[in-house]
Amino acid sequence: MRSMSVCLLIVWWSAGCQRVIDPPADYRQEALDVKTAVQDADMIVLARPTSQRDIGSELHVRLAGRTEPLRLQETETALAPLQIFKGAVPPNEIRFRHYKTGSGYIQQGPPQGPSGGIGAPGIFFLKSRPGGVFRSFVDLYRPDIPTPWITGSWDALQCNDASDCILQTVFRFRSGDSGRSFSNALLVNTGLAHHFAGHIKTLQLLSDLVAESNPEGVKRTACVELSKWYVLEFPGKCKSFIAGTPTENEYLQRLALNRAKLKEGGLRWLRERYQLQDSEMARELELLRASDDTEVRSHAEALLRDFRKQQ
Repeated sequence: MRSMSVCLLIVWWSAGCQRVIDPPADYRQEALDVKTAVQDADMIVLARPTSQRDIGSELHVRLAGRTEPLRLQETETALAPLQIFKGAVPPNEIRFRHYKTGSGYIQQGPPQGPSGGIGAPGIFFLKSRPGGVFRSFVDLYRPDIPTPWITGSWDALQCNDASDCILQTVFRFRSGDSGRSFSNALLVNTGLAHHFAGHIKTLQLLSDLVAESNPEGVKRTACVELSKWYVLEFPGKCKSFIAGTPTENEYLQRLALNRAKLKEGGLRWLRERYQLQDSEMARELELLRASDDTEVRSHAEALLRDFRKQQ
């Protein structure tokens, strides 16, 4: 589609004639998909943004479905790395470029740009470009995983790979970190872990938060997430954290419903409900067999016998 000029008169922008162009070739408006980014990013780094500067002129871009052009500004952000999760160890500073919406335009939807501004740590996914320049894996929609609870110095993780580093980072609370900030992020990070690591691994990560010597607020938030995602596997150590709260009533309603579905649907329901492979089914049934709920234990025992007969 050829470039054209249009005249716009908008309340937040003085009248004038602006050149509207197609999106730049390196512009990526998609939301960050961590699974894809871990595979395809050239560098994954936990880092703090230290500075930011605009590059070139503001662009006015036509997008399908929009009557007004989107105003984009290319930006370069400098990062001070705390730990490299994937890629070659860089100098003390990493610079990458991405696009943000221009001033005066209110972006609807998720937060835009590097999370939290200068100094706020996050996990960044970067693609290398000629000349030693990096590009953000995506642009407007959450180009990083924010980790605002991390304060002070960083003690490096011992990880198996980038995936393990990410999970350890977003499910590890250290003395001195912000408990409120960590708890607020746990809702999003639990969903991320389910998509990224699966049902059983996420259960272990949440359970570890309750088992460790973490603040009561962190344990309580982990238990609330367990009551939503792991109704049948809900650990007994969490019951005191939700007792007498609306969360307890909601949990008991979900428990009755899921208990009935387990009885009726059996192995097929479990497999479809939790997207389990055969290699994971025995482990899931063992977890259910250890449930505090008598009926769940009984159903799991019978299903485990059936499953072993099929193997």
